[in-house]
Amino acid sequence: MIVWLNGTHGSGKTTTSDFVQQLLPDARVLDAEKVSEVLMDIKPGLPATDNF
Repeated sequence: MIVWLNGTHGSGKTTTSDFVQQLLPDARVLDAEKVSEVLMDIKPGLPATDNF
């Protein structure tokens, strides 16, 4: 099962994932912002955007 939480910054995704993980103890959490940080390090850079 995959539970995908989506929303704007500050909407409570991390807090919600903490609660879901308590309900599903074998669950794993992937913070997609970590993937975005890696993509920002690609050289030559990706096209500029104002959306993280």
